[in-house]
Amino acid sequence: MAADDSDAAAALPASATLARENFALKEQNLELKETLSMLREMFVENAKLRTDNVALEAMVADQKEIAASLSRLKDDLSREMVDLKNELTSSRSGAVQSSSANDL
Repeated sequence: MAADDSDAAAALPASATLARENFALKEQNLELKETLSMLREMFVENAKLRTDNVALEAMVADQKEIAASLSRLKDDLSREMVDLKNELTSSRSGAVQSSSANDL
């Protein structure tokens, strides 16, 4: 029985070591699960951000197109304004010449 007692005594430290290792592995497993969970959340958030980014890029493209259209419209209006001023000047000049001719 002494041999059985010494085997049991030797088994206790080995059992305690295994229990500590098992506990450490369980803690590490829990940490890894938490990390995996965070990574999954980050993956989902990243997918949402990519979708938002695509939408924002489309909006920027639309705004650039609108800005270009507004710029062309401004140029057209500026040319129209110059034409109208020229017409008005010509009209006034013709009216002055006409009234001068009538005065004679």
